[in-house]
Amino acid sequence: MFGTDSSGIYYWNVDFEYDSENTSISLSSWLLLRSFHIPKIVLIQAVIGFRATQGLSNMWYAGILVPFAINDFDIYSLFLYIYSKEAEITKKDKDLEQLKTKLGS
Repeated sequence: MFGTDSSGIYYWNVDFEYDSENTSISLSSWLLLRSFHIPKIVLIQAVIGFRATQGLSNMWYAGILVPFAINDFDIYSLFLYIYSKEAEITKKDKDLEQLKTKLGS
């Protein structure tokens, strides 16, 4: 669902993936993004968001939205930083493996 109001723009959706063998839901996720007008800055909006995925680490979003229009066609450019604790743990594991490799040789 996508919409606008006096504060900015909002977007949310629910996504389901189905396992092809037994047609049951194998993965589900919920995403919510919300932008806010920044006082005195007309062309840029601040964006925050959250995504919850069954069985995986949750994700947090922060960034900017730059909406503009060409005739009757609206374009929304979205630039986001995505934080996931799972990605942070994966990076630490890779760093540890590199250190073990250096020490072992």
